[in-house]
Amino acid sequence: RFGVSNPSPRYVNEIATAFRMGRYSFAGESYGSGKYGNLGATIAAVLLDSEARDSLLDADPYHGAVREPLIKVLHVMRALDFKADPAAPYPILKNMASRIKQMAHAIPNVFSFFKPEFEADGVIASSSLVSPEAAAHNTPEIINLCNGLISLIKYGLVNCADNFGTTLAGHKSRCSGRKRGRFKDGSSGHLTFSMPEGDADSVVNKLATLLTSGRLNQHSRGIIKDSYLNAGPEEGPVKAQELIVTTAEFHTTGTTTKDGDDRPTLSLPPATARGYKATIFVMLAGGIDSFNMVTPHTCDNNLVDQYERERRSVMLSREEREKHVIDAEGQPCTKFSVHPDFNFVAKLYEEGELAFYMNTGVLDSNETTKENYREVTPTGLFAHNLMQVR
Repeated sequence: RFGVSNPSPRYVNEIATAFRMGRYSFAGESYGSGKYGNLGATIAAVLLDSEARDSLLDADPYHGAVREPLIKVLHVMRALDFKADPAAPYPILKNMASRIKQMAHAIPNVFSFFKPEFEADGVIASSSLVSPEAAAHNTPEIINLCNGLISLIKYGLVNCADNFGTTLAGHKSRCSGRKRGRFKDGSSGHLTFSMPEGDADSVVNKLATLLTSGRLNQHSRGIIKDSYLNAGPEEGPVKAQELIVTTAEFHTTGTTTKDGDDRPTLSLPPATARGYKATIFVMLAGGIDSFNMVTPHTCDNNLVDQYERERRSVMLSREEREKHVIDAEGQPCTKFSVHPDFNFVAKLYEEGELAFYMNTGVLDSNETTKENYREVTPTGLFAHNLMQVR
């Protein structure tokens, strides 16, 4: 996550070469030990390549990335000089994983917070681009993030007003009556950034530098400037900070230009007289031991013996396999066993509301066989993320 979501083939090759050779050279300096897999050389290639440093590429709509939610929270705290209260020297950010889908040391599974090949609906997907971080930016999480940042700017870290923080012991956990930008009522920390002296333009430009690396467009600067002036000297600085964390340049690494066009009005499709029936597909993240989900029970062949021979210590005992026995027609076995913990699954099957698809996977060609699938299919059959996408 040091670069861009859609790096060019040349950029990828530079990084891969640095990883393979263990060395990367830039401006007369050499990085790495010369050994295969040296991360110093790899990170140097990621950060020092022209594709990572050239600000002109910010204007390219195919360049850049959506910023990760937690990075944006920490960015505000660092850029605006967060100071913890002495009574709570180690700030606690609460419920971040559920509210913004990201928290340090709290990945939801072994595949991290998002998949590298994730395509956001709309222009990104239709342009054959990927946007991994967009997977953590559904509408509820976007609203939670913006509300949390605005509340942090207004009140510091407290336990109210959609805030990310906690209120100090002995203080009331409510924000009614609090004044914007005042932190005397039990916040466990607050932003201490002092606005530069001078006119409104200086204030907005300073914030644009700190929070958007100077990429904030002129139209947004004008709106923030007007709000700053209208709010007055006491609340104006806080209002400006609140507005800037809602801009596109804060949430992404690119630049934007207002085209002046209105958003298109979406029309609802006409209603039909037909009845409605939906197929609901539930994708379970992670993996499942499918060989113990449904096991052979009564078979004319040697499948039961093969199951016990291959599964050994991880097989279900014969007693466990007797708990939920289901009938099957036209299958290698006339009866199968459903895992003993899945009573509801066996019940749905018996009621005709559930079906099992055994030994399924991706077949990219009708000519795919057990012997040639490695040659004829481009799919990583043992990669969970790729199999879920397919």
